[in-house]
Amino acid sequence: MPLMRLIVALAMLGAAPGCREAPRPAGAPAPSRAPDWPGAPRPVGAPTPDRGRFVAPTGASLQYPTRAAVAPDGTVYVSDARANAVYGYLAGRATVELQDVPQPLGVAVHGTRLYVGSQERRGVEVYDLGTRVYVQDLGAGDLAMPNAIAVAPDGSEVYVADSRRDRVAVYAPDGRQLGTIGEPGEGPGQLRFPTAVAADAARIVVADQGNHRVQVFRRDRRHGLSFGAELTDPGRPLTDADVRGRFTRLQGVALAGGRIVVLDAAEALLQVFDGQGAHQGFAGGRALDPPLWLDVQAGPGGTLILTDATARRLVTTSLELRPAP
Repeated sequence: MPLMRLIVALAMLGAAPGCREAPRPAGAPAPSRAPDWPGAPRPVGAPTPDRGRFVAPTGASLQYPTRAAVAPDGTVYVSDARANAVYGYLAGRATVELQDVPQPLGVAVHGTRLYVGSQERRGVEVYDLGTRVYVQDLGAGDLAMPNAIAVAPDGSEVYVADSRRDRVAVYAPDGRQLGTIGEPGEGPGQLRFPTAVAADAARIVVADQGNHRVQVFRRDRRHGLSFGAELTDPGRPLTDADVRGRFTRLQGVALAGGRIVVLDAAEALLQVFDGQGAHQGFAGGRALDPPLWLDVQAGPGGTLILTDATARRLVTTSLELRPAP
């Protein structure tokens, strides 16, 4: 499957507090330090079977940066679908490294909770960044492709763009599924391969890639508005007027100061709209040889953070608008 259609899983490792043990026969296996009965508390830093593990940051280079999430302190978390890992960077320095995460895609952070979608494990895994332990799964086995994740500002709902099932699944923080947004189709409120989701206190914004549009839903999950159309080939080099409000391959959405920022991966282009879907302009420039940008997130100080799979790096650009024609 295309590597950019993956999604990320997350888990932790650390030293469990030790205690003095009685001698045991040579060759006998060491007793498990982690309780093994259902619901038992797990020591801080204890690894969880079949989940990822936190390690001391190695400073490894990104191989295929896929999705990103920005914490309030400015830490940028990025999934690397080729390295099967999630990394955290603050001021350009690696601060977090989560290894052994098979096919990670979507990531989100809220408080101390880190949410990671795993394509291989078909679910979202939740980790605590303070204790660095796995907490729980969301939608384990039920998510065909957890491609992007967003969390409501109050933490009450988690939104997962499940691309292959043409929906956004909605979960409570305790793992209960609260419902879904959208259903397969082309009509208002219907979705075809949603690739990204963003949320604020009043709305959920979805990149509806298969329908070449952005859809906005209210917090009660009812459809609010749609905007955008398919970009067709004019038979000549594209101009800003050609692409204004039109998309080839919607890959990311971000909310920045009330604006909706939309990433078209095919054109490596950022278009900016107001809350009603009116086009306001373009962010950044246009390259003759476009890179492969796979996600966009609002960063600190009016910046935008992009995952650049071509250059294997994170890119920071300004939200300053280039006027639309």
